[in-house]
Amino acid sequence: MTATKKANAFIPVVQASAGLRAFECEITGEEISMPDCLSCAQKGAPGCSAFPALVHQIVNDPRPHDFSQQLAREEGADFGISVTESIYCPRKFRLSMENNWTEKPTDFYARVMGTATHALLEGYDHQGIAEERMMVRFPFLGSEILFSGKPDLVTYDPKKGWLITDYKRSAWPPRPSYSYTCPTCGATILDGITDRRGLKFYCEACDDHLKRAQVTQIKHLPEAKSAHQMQINLLAMLLERNEEQYGAILKEKFGIQVDPTKPPAFSGQIIYLGPSSVVRVPVDVDISLGRKFLGDRLRTILSAELPPAEPLESWECKYCKVKDACELAAAVE
Repeated sequence: MTATKKANAFIPVVQASAGLRAFECEITGEEISMPDCLSCAQKGAPGCSAFPALVHQIVNDPRPHDFSQQLAREEGADFGISVTESIYCPRKFRLSMENNWTEKPTDFYARVMGTATHALLEGYDHQGIAEERMMVRFPFLGSEILFSGKPDLVTYDPKKGWLITDYKRSAWPPRPSYSYTCPTCGATILDGITDRRGLKFYCEACDDHLKRAQVTQIKHLPEAKSAHQMQINLLAMLLERNEEQYGAILKEKFGIQVDPTKPPAFSGQIIYLGPSSVVRVPVDVDISLGRKFLGDRLRTILSAELPPAEPLESWECKYCKVKDACELAAAVE
């Protein structure tokens, strides 16, 4: 690891060679330069699912992989991290600063479509603020940290306070779940059920096998995924520190007055955009939990040792761009 020690923190240094170095060919699996891949796609490579517009979008992505570190330098901070980066696996975050990698163009498909969806929706602000980056700079372990995030939409209601809305394109939006209780003793027999086919009901407390018509079914509303809940907490933490700035924007654009004498109130919602349905899930905001999470993440990332692999969501490891480097590091631990 290349890092600069400052006080009690080891500040990772982004290597010049780090980042996406080339594509992995969809057909041969061999490494191919990005310009050559685009040229091949434009010629209509037989059997290739990487169409030219997709490859062009990836090649011309305006956001560098070390965006947060560039932003930190511009703001005079030692280290930068975004809301999105903080909820990713800390080992992935560190290894992506040190290594280069290859990916198939189709690996980017979900990300490109998510960006396209956001581009369509950000034009609607409903007397709010859409896609406005917030930043806060603070000392941590003797270093200056720049934390930033860009909510999809922030609105304000004088009676209810701030509402943070985040859009998520998802192939599997959250679904309602069901629990079942025993009619005799009231014990929970089954819990967290999303597929109600072929269920069997047995109460251990009563040692009794039951029929579906005998048990009590309780329906639970869909819940946001844990990583998305934490994202809302972190955005609320940023909004709390940037309330004056956001209030000034609302007053200038829409004449909305944020009462400075009232303690700020925050709520959130995730809008899951599925293939055939849209699911809106309210999120209870816990800023103190967000602060603790960010502090723990920063201590892990800014330590002398390589951080552990701790993804909040299981799919991260499967689609990790630095998976090879992670497995190599795990082999020598």
